Amino acid sequence: TGREGIGTGPFRLVSFTPGQGTEYQAYTNYRKKGLPYLSQLSLPTMPDEQARIAALRAGAIDGATLSADGARTFQGNSNFTVLRGLTAAFRELQMTQKAGEDKPWHDVRVRQAVNFAINRQQIIDRVYSGFGEYSGHVPPGYGPWPLTRAELRNNYLKFNLAKARTLMRQAGFGNGFEVTMSTFSTPLDFGQVAAVIKSQLDQIGINVNIKAEEPGTFAANNGAGRFDWDLTARGMRGDVDGYTSEFNPANAIYKVWYPEYKNVKMWRLVGNGFITLDDKKRLAMYKELEKILLTELLQVPLVAVSKFQVVRKRVKNMYVAFSDFNTGLRTAW
Repeated sequence: TGREGIGTGPFRLVSFTPGQGTEYQAYTNYRKKGLPYLSQLSLPTMPDEQARIAALRAGAIDGATLSADGARTFQGNSNFTVLRGLTAAFRELQMTQKAGEDKPWHDVRVRQAVNFAINRQQIIDRVYSGFGEYSGHVPPGYGPWPLTRAELRNNYLKFNLAKARTLMRQAGFGNGFEVTMSTFSTPLDFGQVAAVIKSQLDQIGINVNIKAEEPGTFAANNGAGRFDWDLTARGMRGDVDGYTSEFNPANAIYKVWYPEYKNVKMWRLVGNGFITLDDKKRLAMYKELEKILLTELLQVPLVAVSKFQVVRKRVKNMYVAFSDFNTGLRTAW
């Protein structure tokens, strides 16, 4: 939430000062002998990217997470290493279907229209400088489980404005409607993605009001279902079921977000996928489930993004982790 410092694993929390940073020391009884190599770790809080860049160049810090444009300024500089990797934290648009409500997006044709009106390549190019991939409900890079790049780009997530407009008319919303979309106030890319989506959906008559919330407030409202649309991000899951468990009607979040939605075929795939042990059988189930999810679109996956980190040359063994955590700090020296 940005309000507490949490220390586990290879490092022990020494201190946390809100708005300033966190200090760690190596945990001598870490389960992996010989790790971490670093005896101390200081993570200053620097929300302004230009301040991080200046601190890197001045030698005040040894590494930082930067945008693609920020990282590009270090390309070719012999004093730094630019690291890049795709992460599991894909961006996603979530919608609710709460009891007692009758909103336009309760109609699957409206959700499909939103999906087809979103130009994901434009998001990748404008916000992420071309570094990203289309993502389904399971992010690209997550083993064999995601749908293929071709399936996503050429079918389920293909930009088709004419089709989107037709679906809106068929659903009775040819003149559009107004909706509030909440998102994070930081990192800044969420606001940028929201602005692009707003301009794209304006082409099918949907007037999107963007509501930026600090992360703690956003998370609390999201978990309680206090939203119509949320622009958010998913994270790493230990099993593919983690990306689809929200569509199980027994899940607490389902009861908050989707109490008005029923789909027996989807429910059976979610439940059977969870209890089936044979990976080959599970793979077929989850492929079918993903196709249903990308047709029903209770959640509209957007793009998987690349994470950039720049470190000084003296920092070795650091890497960008697919999990989107800084696990490279375990082995960095």
